[in-house]
Amino acid sequence: YGCEKMTKLDLSNLDTSRVTTMNGMFYDCWALTQLDVSFDVSKVTDLNDFLPYRSYTLVDFNPPRNISTDFSIAHSYVLSSTSVSKVVENLAYAKKTLRVSFYQYEKLTSEEVKSATDKGWTITIG
Repeated sequence: YGCEKMTKLDLSNLDTSRVTTMNGMFYDCWALTQLDVSFDVSKVTDLNDFLPYRSYTLVDFNPPRNISTDFSIAHSYVLSSTSVSKVVENLAYAKKTLRVSFYQYEKLTSEEVKSATDKGWTITIG
């Protein structure tokens, strides 16, 4: 919180080995255009509201690795195709739900959708 005017953030080297919740971590960071959080989240059990809510600026997103809890990118409306693809690539094997917007779903290839479902994920639009 308190990051409403921040436009770029690189936390790729953050040690998250003992973190279990990242609920709302960037929820109020509406001005972000670039966000690199390519750290390991394999022990995280709560990523609710992780990304900025109703973001019309976040285009370049390097997502966390080993996502194994329900995750939503649906409210980051202008993510690039590359960013959406990276999210699918970084999903761990888990029976969880990835929520995307209609426009983000349109950016996914059939191979990416298959990759997610092969890992046990359900992709929902909403």
